Amino acid sequence: MQKKIINYYIFIFLFIISTIFFYFLSLGRQRKIEGYVTKSYNVYTDNLAKGISTGYFVWEDMYNAVLNSDNEFIVENIEYLKDLYREIDGIYLIDKDFSGDYYYKYNFQDNIDILIGIFNEDEDKYIKDKMIKVVLDENKILEELELNKEFQVIKKNNKVVLYTKDSKLKLFHIISAISIGLLGIYILNILENIFIKNHYEVDGLRAIVKILSRKDHYTATHSDGVAELANKLGKELGLSKQERRKLYKAALLHDIGKIGIPERILNKPDKLTNDEYKIIKKHPEYSYEIISWFPNLKEVALIARYHHEMIDGSGYPLGLKEKDIPFLSQILAVTDIYNALTTDRPYRKAMSKEKALEIMSEMPINQKILKKLGEIL
Repeated sequence: MQKKIINYYIFIFLFIISTIFFYFLSLGRQRKIEGYVTKSYNVYTDNLAKGISTGYFVWEDMYNAVLNSDNEFIVENIEYLKDLYREIDGIYLIDKDFSGDYYYKYNFQDNIDILIGIFNEDEDKYIKDKMIKVVLDENKILEELELNKEFQVIKKNNKVVLYTKDSKLKLFHIISAISIGLLGIYILNILENIFIKNHYEVDGLRAIVKILSRKDHYTATHSDGVAELANKLGKELGLSKQERRKLYKAALLHDIGKIGIPERILNKPDKLTNDEYKIIKKHPEYSYEIISWFPNLKEVALIARYHHEMIDGSGYPLGLKEKDIPFLSQILAVTDIYNALTTDRPYRKAMSKEKALEIMSEMPINQKILKKLGEIL
């Protein structure tokens, strides 16, 4: 009888301990998810601001229009922006002193407001007494990220934080605590953390690609094609699953930095001028900066950063040579060029597979990788 009582108390003790453990484990998991979706939300919003700022308010025509009070031009472009970005609730030209030390900044006191400076094309002049105020609709941003059913936006200390709408511990958690051992829960937690990082980080960045697709539809479809081909080529080259996953993510996101390139340059039907080409060449660094916001994607960011480097040192942004260029970046460079040559562009029609491979055989890229690509096409 005494032994049964002892076993009963042991059972109650283990039940309470496991329930408490599972509760705090669930709470910790929830906070991790909230942290990742908050980061995705803020990265999305920041790149939305970057696209609006660099695309329309670092622009000679807009700069002159504001200086000369050309309201017709200003209103026309503001209305175009509101149609282009459904997340925008309002855009206003306001009287506000501007120091010129930033392109844009946030104000989260009431709405999500972006205050944008107005610069000329060379970025060496700005309007000192006027700014652009963009008001964002937080719920529409949640909808774009497909988070509106589970999360809500809370603004505090001039920051945005996302919280789950239902944060109560559900009954099945308590019931599960009886049957799930602490070791099993610990292993499950590790697997969930891996899933959360991959799901919310990559999906958050995919959402930013959606913003980019509105400015440049070609880039979004191009990135998907490059990612599929890079994964296939990586397998033929003997890459491990882990390396192929990194390569696939880098290929999917390699052009994400074009969000910071003005739309009129991205979609220009004619040949770019030298100055315009210099601006385009900034996009690998922009891609690196955006992807690096996520600690779990640091290696992916480096692969994307070097996808325009050439083995003879003629590439950009750093002019790296041969083995100084990561092997995964060399694979990405080959698949990126091939896809670009074999798809329609604003200024030319797609080339045949044979013509593209012939042209690439004369380029300063890894010819062994190119040969393998030719074998699998």
